[in-house]
Amino acid sequence: MISHFFIDRPIFASVLSIVFVLAGGVAVFTLPVAQYPEVTPPTVLVTALYPGANAATVRDTVAAPIEEQVNGVEGMMYMSSQSANDGSYRLSVTFKLGTDSDMAQVLVQNRVSLALPVIPLLVQNEGIDVKKVSPNTMMIVNLVSPDGRYDATFLSNYATIYIRDELSRLPGVADITYFGQRDYSLRAWLNPDKMAALALSPADVVTAITQQNLQVAAGQIGQQPDPHFTEKHTDHHIQLLHQGLSLPFAKHQFGRLGNNPKERAHSHNDQQYRQALPTCGHRSDIAITDR
Repeated sequence: MISHFFIDRPIFASVLSIVFVLAGGVAVFTLPVAQYPEVTPPTVLVTALYPGANAATVRDTVAAPIEEQVNGVEGMMYMSSQSANDGSYRLSVTFKLGTDSDMAQVLVQNRVSLALPVIPLLVQNEGIDVKKVSPNTMMIVNLVSPDGRYDATFLSNYATIYIRDELSRLPGVADITYFGQRDYSLRAWLNPDKMAALALSPADVVTAITQQNLQVAAGQIGQQPDPHFTEKHTDHHIQLLHQGLSLPFAKHQFGRLGNNPKERAHSHNDQQYRQALPTCGHRSDIAITDR
């Protein structure tokens, strides 16, 4: 019997046991302590934003072209999408188990790029994000103002500036989602009668504001201004002052949006032509999903 062999030779059995212990001690630093199989299929998330559009418009102009191209991508099992009244769009594409998540992201990105020519330009300017995520939520963080000193817009803006980037750099974090995200922006109410009298459309106002919404380099200190540049652009300056907004209607003619159209700072995601929905206290929620 094998047992009698080691009983009769105790020195040999002791040496063999010591060798096994040393081999295990060396291997413990290289072998995985625990390894679990993949039980969650890889998921790729596509997000887009169409400012000012409702859910039906987002479905027809953004969701339909993207889903038409993404449908049938290699290794895909199913996909689901959501179009909201704030202009946001989310498409979750789920792939088969064992599919490389990086390759799945590249495949979806290539399909989305095919739909860009028929997607509205405003959506393209906002950007279409394609990320690999996990459907599981790791954590939900609540930002609360106990004494009500800060409103929901301030808390959301604070999370965007100081918290989002810090959490995104943590190992295993793939995406961060805001519940009720609000960003500071400018809202202007236009007077239809005066707009019609001046032969202006809302698109002219949007274009004027967009052209001035830029950061201009300071240039060199002590240098004289370019007279040609000043003369060339004098008739096209649009000044956004606290009194109002000046818009060019024609050459050497200016209109002012001041007393009649109302402007104020507001939340970016408020619905147009209606008041924002009331919130339960002053709080902002952030959901963190793993890779």
